[in-house]
Amino acid sequence: ALEGVSAAKAASHRTEEDIEMLRMLLAKMKASIEDKKTFASLDLQFHVMLANMSGNALLVDLIALILSQLLKAVYTVLLVPHALPHAYKEHLAIFEAIERHDSVAARKAMQTHLEAHLRRFAKAGADSGKPERQDISGFEQRA
Repeated sequence: ALEGVSAAKAASHRTEEDIEMLRMLLAKMKASIEDKKTFASLDLQFHVMLANMSGNALLVDLIALILSQLLKAVYTVLLVPHALPHAYKEHLAIFEAIERHDSVAARKAMQTHLEAHLRRFAKAGADSGKPERQDISGFEQRA
C-alpha cells in the first residue's frame, strides 16, 4: 500500500528533473538486465526515488525502514528465470504513468508490479523448497 501511495504522489508532484532522473535510472536498469546485483540496486533506487518524489517525509522514512527487507526480497525474486525483464517492464509502466501525471495509473502499475513481485517471490521459494539466505553483501543501497 505504501508503494502505491508513493507512486501516486510521485505522479502528482513530479518535475521534469525527476522524469529525467527516472529515465536515466531506467536506462541503467535496461542495460543491467543480465547483472542481478546491479539491477537489484537500481530497482531499490527506483523505489526510493519515488518515495522522495512523493514529497511525504513520513513515507520516505517508512520506505527507508523496510529497505533492507526489500533488498532481501528483490534478491530472492531475481533467482526466478526471466524475472529481470519482467521487473524492468513493470518499472517502465510505473514511469510512464508518472510521466503522464496519472496518479491512478501510477498506483495501479505499482500494485501490479508488487503483485507480480510477490508471485515471483513465492515461486522462488517453491522452486527451492524454502527461500535460502543469500549473500547480499555486494548490493549497494543508495537513498
